[in-house]
Amino acid sequence: MIAALSAEEKNVSETISTCRFAQRVARILNKPIRNEEVDKNIVIRRLQRRLAKLHLELANYKHDSVTLRSDDESSLENEHECVDVMRSFLAGRINDPVAHGEIF
Repeated sequence: MIAALSAEEKNVSETISTCRFAQRVARILNKPIRNEEVDKNIVIRRLQRRLAKLHLELANYKHDSVTLRSDDESSLENEHECVDVMRSFLAGRINDPVAHGEIF
């Protein structure tokens, strides 16, 4: 709530009244809830689609990883370095791998 007050002497009673009203409003507690019914079947279908997409991404990653292994030795070392940095980031040992120069 925003209360508009006046510093003029002629508006003192109105200003006091507004302040009292604002105090009463400040004590009001709301617990809003979303007025929506969630269909469990729709949620399940969405999650199943998301899971299928993630499985596809994982399969693509595994395929790309196999392709990388057939490349030269330096790309394999880079992959291991990236995995180590990723694990450090996920474990909370580093905050931002790019800012710290761990990823080139």
